[in-house]
Amino acid sequence: MKEIRYIILNSVIISTLLLATFNSYEQELLKHIFFFIFTIILSVFPSVLSILLMYKMERKKLFTRYIFTIIAYITSFTGLFAYIYYAFNGKSFEGASHMHVVVFPIMLTIFFIILTLIGFLIIFIYNKFLKK
Repeated sequence: MKEIRYIILNSVIISTLLLATFNSYEQELLKHIFFFIFTIILSVFPSVLSILLMYKMERKKLFTRYIFTIIAYITSFTGLFAYIYYAFNGKSFEGASHMHVVVFPIMLTIFFIILTLIGFLIIFIYNKFLKK
């Protein structure tokens, strides 16, 4: 069962990476190759972090594994759906409309950190008060 989780999440990351590459190319960021590569790496950074955290929690109790698996799915699919929207939205005009290329991955990373903190809080409350 755990292999299926990793296959699904890795497929989502690869799809997000391809969509982010297409989006960055469409926004004509290829002129600045380092920025182009940076935006592509930044696009999958939170998803990779969530999968690494899920893998790290693999040996923990079942409840902990479920919490971090849910966090990995939420983070990865949020990134995928956002880049589906960005990639098929078309080229934006010059100016502030290019901000999504950098701002969205940063927002997704902050969202992942908040989800992780909430996950640790839920696990703490469960272990301290609800577990018998």
